[in-house]
Amino acid sequence: MNTQLLKPAFQIGKSGVTDGIAKAIAARLKKNKIMKIRFLQSAMKGKNKEELFSLLASKTKARILKKIGFVLVLKYESH
Repeated sequence: MNTQLLKPAFQIGKSGVTDGIAKAIAARLKKNKIMKIRFLQSAMKGKNKEELFSLLASKTKARILKKIGFVLVLKYESH
């Protein structure tokens, strides 16, 4: 699948990676399998984007497919 054609399904802002947003993303990932998420500058709060990307992947139990700037592409991993 060409991930460039995907539109971001979620934007993560100043609240950061909360449990609520992680659950919503995980639920949508189970249905769609691949998803693009955009992080706004306000989400950084002294953290680097790699930390936030890893945190979201861990909370959603997904695999990181691609990282481009502040955009992350996740893939659902069935266990």
